[in-house]
Amino acid sequence: MEFYVEPNNNGSKPSNGMSVGSLVCGIIGLVGNLSFFVVPILNFILLAISAAAIFMGANGMKQAKLNNEPQGLAVAGLITGIVGTVIGFFGVACVSCLGCMLCSSARSGNLSNMFDFFDEEMGGVIEQLIILK
Repeated sequence: MEFYVEPNNNGSKPSNGMSVGSLVCGIIGLVGNLSFFVVPILNFILLAISAAAIFMGANGMKQAKLNNEPQGLAVAGLITGIVGTVIGFFGVACVSCLGCMLCSSARSGNLSNMFDFFDEEMGGVIEQLIILK
């Protein structure tokens, strides 16, 4: 049984899937990690997505070099992956420090004092969101 594949008449080459995937993961990781204070638990997932963009970008560059294709998408994915990973590490560190601070304050019984301090710094926002007393 033989299959006939029609030639590509529009002149475009097939794209490098690793490069495209790298760019998509890099953009998702970068944009998501820039908003790390919105949903802090997502930082860990977005950090993994940004790291995947780095590996996919490196593999996409290898594939593009072997096939004599342009490497622009792979380079862009690699750069957005690196920047997203750096920002992701910062976000994970902030979330971890916040978790340690909350646990330490809860153990010492000063949790309401800590929220009062943040409430004064933020102009009463926390008191409106969470009723502590």
